[in-house]
Amino acid sequence: MQNNYTQQPPYPTSKSETSSKALISLILGILSYFVCPLVFGIVAWVLGASELNDIKENKSSPDNKAMAMAGMWLGIINVIIVFLTIIIIVILIMFFAFTIPFVSVS
Repeated sequence: MQNNYTQQPPYPTSKSETSSKALISLILGILSYFVCPLVFGIVAWVLGASELNDIKENKSSPDNKAMAMAGMWLGIINVIIVFLTIIIIVILIMFFAFTIPFVSVS
């Protein structure tokens, strides 16, 4: 017997296959270096990871993988930079707070 059906791709198809999550992840990952670093970095990280999960589960096109990974990694790197900066600032404040002598006013 001959089967007369066409095989459909495992992910949803449309004219525009660019995922909005992957695109927003990339945009926020780039913007996180200039505006609102911690918030945009975390959102880029989460959206990129979510899109990669959708690609792994065949809910999204594999064409979006590079964009989602770039946005996710830009967000991850920026979050790490923000936390390292905060740690360095706290260490510097503690260092100068304990090394500057206290002067009493009489």
